Amino acid sequence: MTTSKGAQKAVRGTEPAIQVAVPTADSAAFELVLSDSKPPARGRRKAVAAVNGVEAEVVTPEDQAALEKALTSNDLARFYLSNEREATQYYSRSLDLFDEGTSIINVEEELLLKKSSERVRFVRPLKLLQRQLHNTLLFVARPNMTTQDTFSVSLDYLSWSVEHNHNDTSYLKNSVEEMQQSLMQISENSRWFSTQILQDVLIDGKTLYYKIPPLLRKLYSAPERYYHVSMRMNARFRSKYAHAMYELLRENLWRRHTGELPLEEFRERMGIEDTEYLEFKRLTARVIVPALAELEQSSDYCATPKYITKGRKVIAIKFEIWENTKNLLSMNEEGSLDPERFAILREQFGISSPQIRELTRNFRLKRIEDVTDVLYFRYILAKRKFTKGYALVTKALGDTEDQYFLTAAEKTELAVHRERNRNVVREQEIQRLSADTRKTALERFNAWWPQVPTAEKLGIWQNFLSDEASVAVIGKRKLKIDAPDLTHPLVQSTFLAFAAKVGLIPNIA
Repeated sequence: MTTSKGAQKAVRGTEPAIQVAVPTADSAAFELVLSDSKPPARGRRKAVAAVNGVEAEVVTPEDQAALEKALTSNDLARFYLSNEREATQYYSRSLDLFDEGTSIINVEEELLLKKSSERVRFVRPLKLLQRQLHNTLLFVARPNMTTQDTFSVSLDYLSWSVEHNHNDTSYLKNSVEEMQQSLMQISENSRWFSTQILQDVLIDGKTLYYKIPPLLRKLYSAPERYYHVSMRMNARFRSKYAHAMYELLRENLWRRHTGELPLEEFRERMGIEDTEYLEFKRLTARVIVPALAELEQSSDYCATPKYITKGRKVIAIKFEIWENTKNLLSMNEEGSLDPERFAILREQFGISSPQIRELTRNFRLKRIEDVTDVLYFRYILAKRKFTKGYALVTKALGDTEDQYFLTAAEKTELAVHRERNRNVVREQEIQRLSADTRKTALERFNAWWPQVPTAEKLGIWQNFLSDEASVAVIGKRKLKIDAPDLTHPLVQSTFLAFAAKVGLIPNIA
């Protein structure tokens, strides 16, 4: 597939400042109606959204700030940078493959999207293409999820990502429009919210600009529970039920089964309408059997169903998950461990680089990574002594009795330990960069401010004192409106930020 240079630039380039066009009633068949229902216990009225005649409670503007705060965990905030770094790595690699013209379903490496593990209900279940596009839009946005609310992607890249190489992009526009009409609802314990998948959307030439609602950005920035979706698999499926089944399997891959799913939950996860396939034999014939068959043909993971009955009635389903070796990416001599685990094997266990390469030729990388984590936790963190690191690792890799695994609590402890170590390095780097940035900004300001004419200085100063953001920082300090005074450090730094914000000193961070 070929693309224009302009389209490729739109994928990689910095987003311009734009006024995003909000779809009107003429351009998008989305009808939002606010109506009063019975006041809840605390007297607050709930909002109700009607989407093509289907009503559902939605978050009101006054609740949004509280919900965003509730969805933001201070404990998880430290994972923002590592999540964004991972997302940037996969997205950048996808751009390379897109530029090369490699089909996404034939890539020889994984491009992974981290998704929050939540029980999601859609008002107007998504079709196959919309499910695929939704994952792509999240994949594109994830590297900047915490710093932006508007994202951009070229239509050519979007077509490539879902394996629809058509010159006519009207089908993309129609799908995006329908996605705006679907409400996404998440309910867990006392927490519940309902929101659009996409907010404002603008297509300008060959580039699509879009907004992800703040609640979803909070949810996906550093999910507490998550799973990975393969973007090459995301584009392979030809039915929405196979796609939904695949995500269900990936979400439960860690335990090798889905657990018992009540039929109501299973139907919800598959995106089955309330009026569809009410008889179990029709549900089996139209959903379960075809989805499992497509997974076996196209996916890297398959499943075997087990039906839970009460009397003669099926009340729940459980899927056992297994690897589909014919669609798994093969590991070869070119495979390499991630730098962190490579350093552990070499520095903590004393294994040489040639020995590590030998291990990667004889064992799958995933197996080496898992065993490295176990040994690091059991020996290095526990400060247990050992003599021959290579022999210890080799024995663990060859274990057939499943003795080398970490419990969920141990995995959490190890993740926290690693992130703490990374934070030490990260904080040092941030402090260094911040010091350099402040120094550079101050030097530029000191070179600029003395040259500003007195009358112009006074005008800038008066604008500064009337700026809401400035007032919020400097408070009620007794500053004279007709006499610029930058002697106080807080006033100086706030004025410096104001000058950069209004464009008086370009390139100040």
